[in-house]
Amino acid sequence: MQVQGTHTLGLPIRRVWNHILDPAILQEVTPGVTQLIELEPNQYEAVSVMKIGPVRGTFKGQLNVRQVKPHESFVLSLSQNSTIGSAQADIEVSLIEKEGNTDVIYSGNANLTGVIGRLGQRVLGGVVNTLAKQFFSDFENKVKELE
Repeated sequence: MQVQGTHTLGLPIRRVWNHILDPAILQEVTPGVTQLIELEPNQYEAVSVMKIGPVRGTFKGQLNVRQVKPHESFVLSLSQNSTIGSAQADIEVSLIEKEGNTDVIYSGNANLTGVIGRLGQRVLGGVVNTLAKQFFSDFENKVKELE
């Protein structure tokens, strides 16, 4: 499944970069995430609860941040498992500053198996877009609250 999107944050790139990889903030603002434990720099254990239509599951697994270019980009790699299926993804994230705002551009592929894999691209694509909008809105509000 292809995952991609662009969101504009009303924050300068410096403020976005200072918080975009902060595990405490990410745990607070990422929909469904109940735990994000740093195992070592840029490597995390993640637990999340997801409900997609009638399907609900608790996912556990790894989240790694790779290819970090400060103030520019990074790659998120995740591997999560649940009784309703599994998800593996590599998502490239780029930051571009425009007139004091920051465009966050993400793209990559997700491989879904089990019940969630059978839901279909249209259903899952809509869910991913909704969760991304919620994440970026909550992230922006949290950063503004902090500074």
